[in-house]
Amino acid sequence: MGCISVIMGAFGAHWIKSHIGPDQYAAYRTAVEYLFYNTLIIMVLSLVKTEYSFARPMRFFIAGACLFSGSIFLLSTKEIHLGQISFLGPITPIGGLLMIFGWLDLIMIFQKRK
Repeated sequence: MGCISVIMGAFGAHWIKSHIGPDQYAAYRTAVEYLFYNTLIIMVLSLVKTEYSFARPMRFFIAGACLFSGSIFLLSTKEIHLGQISFLGPITPIGGLLMIFGWLDLIMIFQKRK
């Protein structure tokens, strides 16, 4: 996911930016940022040694990032590929909810530690 976020960020800055409008590019950058943030939290959780499992919140983060960022990548670049992808609109908030569930799950795990 980290590699993909760097590739998408570079591709966006060097090619996509000149082929889509400013609002679409802002959305595209948001997708890159959220993909990278989720990569970081997954990396941190995978390095933490504890008796508690972080597998479930990590699955929420991965699924959420894929749905959220993936749908925004496609929706923000529809001018380029001219795809009929408006059905992806509802996918974005589902991805966002999954990321929120990941954070809430993480909070519950840390509350159990106290």
